[in-house]
Amino acid sequence: MENLSSSQNGSEQLVVRYESMVREGRSEYFDINELMLVADYYMDNGQPGKSMEALNYAAQLYPDDIDVQLSRCEAMLSQGRGLEAMELLDSLPDQNDREVMFMRATVCLHEQFFDEADRVLRALSEEEGNSKDVLLDIAFLYLDSGMPEEAYKWAFPLFDDYSDDWEVRDFMLQYAYTTQNYDQAIGLINKNLDENPYRVRDWLDLARCYISLDMPEKAFEAIDFALAVNGENVTALQLRMLCFLKIEEYRKAMDVGKKLIGLAPKSVNTYQNVASCAMDLEEFDEAIHYLDMGLRECLPEMTSIDKSSFYQQRAEAYLRKGDWATCKADLDLSLQYNVENPMAYLICADYCLERGDRRGAREAVRNAELYAGEDEYMLKNVALLYIDCGLYGDALRAAESLEKLIGERRFRKYCYLMAYCQWLVGDKQEGFLKYIVKAIVYTPATVSRKAFGVDDSAFLQMVEQVRFLLEKGEINAEDYLDS
Repeated sequence: MENLSSSQNGSEQLVVRYESMVREGRSEYFDINELMLVADYYMDNGQPGKSMEALNYAAQLYPDDIDVQLSRCEAMLSQGRGLEAMELLDSLPDQNDREVMFMRATVCLHEQFFDEADRVLRALSEEEGNSKDVLLDIAFLYLDSGMPEEAYKWAFPLFDDYSDDWEVRDFMLQYAYTTQNYDQAIGLINKNLDENPYRVRDWLDLARCYISLDMPEKAFEAIDFALAVNGENVTALQLRMLCFLKIEEYRKAMDVGKKLIGLAPKSVNTYQNVASCAMDLEEFDEAIHYLDMGLRECLPEMTSIDKSSFYQQRAEAYLRKGDWATCKADLDLSLQYNVENPMAYLICADYCLERGDRRGAREAVRNAELYAGEDEYMLKNVALLYIDCGLYGDALRAAESLEKLIGERRFRKYCYLMAYCQWLVGDKQEGFLKYIVKAIVYTPATVSRKAFGVDDSAFLQMVEQVRFLLEKGEINAEDYLDS
């Protein structure tokens, strides 16, 4: 802990010195390792642009250093500048250097030049005699590039001879997690922890598995162990905040988020997550405060999509406060930065409905659907807003699209909404019965609490009648349930 803290303080002192030089427009000598620490500091704090500037300065001082040039390639990739990274690689003198070849393959995979990546990696593997190290490096590269089956092919030759090797086991558990075989991943992680219970990464991987399995209590236990080793581990705190959000403990999630802002003040997502908690707690001024803070701290490093998301979220807060003018101004800014932001259109539809502009609301919700893609949350809200706009056929179509997207089992939590859509379009027999029976059997809480804001007295009366007939056995639930 002391070594970690002193290392962080050293990086911060270097950053202060570097920024003073930049601010004053002068040149100053830095050791190459110092500039790499400055670049890493910016990257770790979500500032890839400033990281690139530090690396460019390092390249001026040390133009022949290969590590600096490769770090510049990595920074370019993080900014979506893959072709520029390839041009930089082409300019390097030793094209057969291992790290140069590996970076070339990385860039090729990033740019989807798969055949060229395969050619480079096969040449590299043959050069190193298909050693364990090179095969694992290649396997992890493919895994990190979202190609788990290709990764498995490269690692497979190692499984028999190195079954107890820690690095091979680490690949196996990362592969298991990536392919959603969480039980296998948990078994491998626990084997690692039996050997070394102080490895934070394993506790965090364990927490991720339990979060994916929707087991927040187990995830909290793993996160607590990680924090016992390092109480300021940013990833552990991010996972802790996620767990609180999953169980709808918004106040506790918000408290963790505030701590995260203190540790990593350039993390764009943290400000938005804290603001989202404040919105759920109906503390709209607090939400606006943290969004304003995020814009002050992170604006230079934000992408246009980030900016659109921030202004859209702030627009919703102003809408909930009843500040129409500021809401509209923020919506305009949001769509200026990203005209395809579906959430901005949803808020715009709400804004129009609040202002009595049903025509504007209909146009906004249609745009929201156009850009929603395969987003479950968006499609659900599109259906609800179509209902609010009186476009019942469109609401039913959106609900049907949602069912097709996520499948029957996951759609069960929306059966009450689908039943209401069927009711609204006039299908008060088979369509309505199919989904209201499913809702009563599979998700009774959605029925008892009148989910999705349904307050149609005739619909609610019919729901109670169906429930009564089910209890008496006059309707056979099995006729309507999933096969």
